[in-house]
Formats: sequence, C-alpha cells, structure tokens
Amino acid sequence: MKNFFTSLFGTLAGLVVFALGACFCGLLLIVLLVSAGKSQPQTVESGSYLVFDLEANITDAPKNFSFSDLTSEEVPTLQLRALTRTLRAAARDKKIAGVLMTGSLSPSGYGTGYAALKEVRAALMDVRAAGKPVKAFLSSASTRDYYLASAASDIALDPYGLLLMPGLASRPMFYSGAFEKFGIGV
Repeated sequence: MKNFFTSLFGTLAGLVVFALGACFCGLLLIVLLVSAGKSQPQTVESGSYLVFDLEANITDAPKNFSFSDLTSEEVPTLQLRALTRTLRAAARDKKIAGVLMTGSLSPSGYGTGYAALKEVRAALMDVRAAGKPVKAFLSSASTRDYYLASAASDIALDPYGLLLMPGLASRPMFYSGAFEKFGIGV
C-alpha cells in the first residue's frame, strides 16, 4: 500500500509541476507575441507624399477570414471607409505634401464598384481642395483606373503602357415576344 501512495503522490506532483511549467511557457509565449505585435509609431517627415497603391480591391465591408488566405496569395483588400478617412486625414495633415497614385485596380467579387470609386474620387478631390497636388502614374489603365486618376492634377502614363477604355454600355431588354409565348398580353 505504501508503494501505491508513493507512486500516486509522485505522479500528482509531476502533473502539478508539468501544469505549472506549461502555464508559465504559455504566458511567456503570449507576452512575446503581444510585444512583437506592437508596432513602433511611424514618423512622417515634412513634405512627404502619401503613396496610394491601386493594386487592391476596395470593398465596403471588412474581408471575411478564411484559412485559405493563409496559404494563397490574394489581392489585398482595402476598406472604403478606412481609405477615405486616410485620404481626408492626409488633406488636413501639414506634413503630407500630396498624394501619389500608382498601379492598377484589381476588382474582385463585388469590390471596386463605381459607387465606391466615386467616394474615393471625392476624397481625392478633398485633398486637391486643400491645395495639395494629387499625382497619378499608370502603367496600364482601365476605365476604373482612369476614373480615379481623373481626380489627379497630373497624370502620367508609362510610354509602353496601355489605356483600355471600353466604356459603359446598356442594352434594352425586349420581353414582349417571350410574354406572348406564355399567353401574357403586353
């Protein structure tokens, strides 16, 4: 019986020591992750330009998390509200001299629609209204890219670049023939 209690208490003591060690290591790991996640405040020098990289999908809502995002490279997503706030804050910031737009939009799903682009363009016009230049450098531009770039005071296109503007189109739908087939009078 003495051997039973000795091994029982020895096992319990080992489990307690292991649990305390695991808790300590877990807390240490959490502290390291939190301290690594804190970013140092960025300093902006006077006369700096805010670079707006258009290589993104502009959406109204935050992107839903998916585990496939960890393994695959997807188009970066910008939230419309955060983007317009940033541009309007740059218009008020004395250290920001202007805005430089580069790249080409990458619409995906329902993102980067003309309504969202209208709001971004209005924010860019607010930057211009504050007396700051907005410059655009496009390598290959679509209708959406050129629409945003039209808010710029200077637009530069790569000499070997491409400007593709098919335009917007609408087509009337004629349903009367289909309705007559089903016996519906129009």
